[in-house]
Amino acid sequence: MIADADLSFSKIFVTGVFGSGKTTAALEISRLTGLTYKPFDVNWDYKRTGRAYATQRLQSLGSSFVTDAIAFSASPDPYFSFTQFYDNHPGEVLILCMTCLDITQWIERLRLKESAPPAEVAVSNYIDFHNANIPLHNGKNIMHYDTASKSYVSYSDISKYIESIS
Repeated sequence: MIADADLSFSKIFVTGVFGSGKTTAALEISRLTGLTYKPFDVNWDYKRTGRAYATQRLQSLGSSFVTDAIAFSASPDPYFSFTQFYDNHPGEVLILCMTCLDITQWIERLRLKESAPPAEVAVSNYIDFHNANIPLHNGKNIMHYDTASKSYVSYSDISKYIESIS
């Protein structure tokens, strides 16, 4: 269960691929902790991609919140602004990475979403996200939650699963 995590952080970023359960988890964390839920898609202009914009959006989140994504930019280091934010708030930030270690279950979930990409594109995005984005957050307060087993897993578990489906 989500509640099994240390939710004592004042700034919680729930991340994961499309359809991984980010919003559901963020809303649950908000309910459990009293942190204000800040929906990422409502507060993010996807047409603006610079570091200054990402930094400004991060600062606008406030002193305590849970949100369902991590701010990024289209620069060579897409998480530069987030890394600065993280470093400037030591001990306050938790990254909760949602995953589904059952690709069939995840694809079924995607089929329920209006804007879901075709399955082959979705699987490619899934693999890319786990291989490229998550390692960028090594050394940070990060936990991985598998929505298939409804339990916390290690990055090693995720890597083994990605290898098995690649």
